[in-house]
Amino acid sequence: MFKPLDGLDCVLFPEEEVEHQRVVAKQNLEKAGKELADTRATVNYEVKTGNAAKEVIKFADETNTRLVPISTHGQAGIRR
Repeated sequence: MFKPLDGLDCVLFPEEEVEHQRVVAKQNLEKAGKELADTRATVNYEVKTGNAAKEVIKFADETNTRLVPISTHGQAGIRR
């Protein structure tokens, strides 16, 4: 179970690291989108930071999205 550190309920990263990870994530999403280019699927992607649960719900509500695929950080499926 997660235990807050000194009252914090998250891990803080330097802004440079957050921006680097944002760029890498966007590149990975663009690559995945290109793989679907020949299908009839409409592909849109967003890179968000913050509280994952809150950001996913906010995004889905704001865009009227029915399916939001979420990365598993390289882990295979839900076996983690």
